[in-house]
Amino acid sequence: MGNADKRRKRAREKAKQARLRKGVSPWQRPFRDADCECFVNANWRDCGLADLTVIRPAPDAGYAMVGFLVDLTCLGLKDAFCRLDILPSEIKDHFREITGDDRMIPADMPFIRGLVRSAIRWSHEHHFRLPRGLDRTLRMIGGIEDWRTADVSAFGTEDGKLRYVGTERALRDRLIECTVDDFLDRDDVEYDLEPEAGAAWEDDFEDDEFDDDEEFAPPSQEAQDAARALSEQLAAKVRESCLSRGETPNLLLPEAAMAVLGAMACAHLDEEEAPAADAAADKERFTDTLDAAIMAAPEQVREPFSKAILQVITYITKRDAQPLLRLVDESQAPIIDEIKP
Repeated sequence: MGNADKRRKRAREKAKQARLRKGVSPWQRPFRDADCECFVNANWRDCGLADLTVIRPAPDAGYAMVGFLVDLTCLGLKDAFCRLDILPSEIKDHFREITGDDRMIPADMPFIRGLVRSAIRWSHEHHFRLPRGLDRTLRMIGGIEDWRTADVSAFGTEDGKLRYVGTERALRDRLIECTVDDFLDRDDVEYDLEPEAGAAWEDDFEDDEFDDDEEFAPPSQEAQDAARALSEQLAAKVRESCLSRGETPNLLLPEAAMAVLGAMACAHLDEEEAPAADAAADKERFTDTLDAAIMAAPEQVREPFSKAILQVITYITKRDAQPLLRLVDESQAPIIDEIKP
């Protein structure tokens, strides 16, 4: 740790101790809505997903970014997060690079609070789990009024139903007081279940590729749980990296992380038979597997899914991802060197 880092650490600790002596949490300090800059994606109504961003003065100095992801067709409030010590210019420069329907347009705090408040009510009424640390994130925007009286007329499909797009496992993780089967059996629910990671690969194998007496054993539950945990860890790292660069994290990062890790494993399926396989062949298998995963996704989410995959690959190609990659397989390093975003 350099001298400058040590000075910053001492300054933060000193400020923390001063706050403790005063008995005031930094998140409870008042701020003016006029000091905040708010943004939302221009097509939030049409696509059913609202990406809300608030840039506000930080408690001590500098600025903080607060983000909410709202699924208007099914889940309600899907994510909520905040990050301190950001540069507003970097985030706004990134927003200016986004063109077309996905571009970020100005909004205001009443709109942000109102939509978040409505999303919380929608999630409660339909038994969806709310994001962790929500109370702290809400304090970052000055809190909200009672969500029980919020207007939810903007939520649901045009015919008043819910439409879920995603995997069964992801849905199970979101539901409370209700099973997946009970939810999908509801008359007011439409759904398009995506295959779990790796399930779509079985269709790529022809029957004659295996001997009649050869059994194809699916991954054990332990292996599936380990893969899911690793993909969630990778998705969290990618999100943190995106926020540090002023880039908006994609909604589908967990699914994209699972797809990328699965493609990395698929590229080395024949490692024992051909340990000297060249990097070009590995790269081809990697990209082919990812292409198949993208095409297996519902048409309406293929574009955002592709962008999420790009964010994951961009992160993996950075040096700071190497400790995480070693948890997968150190022999995969040659692939990473060949893959370019």
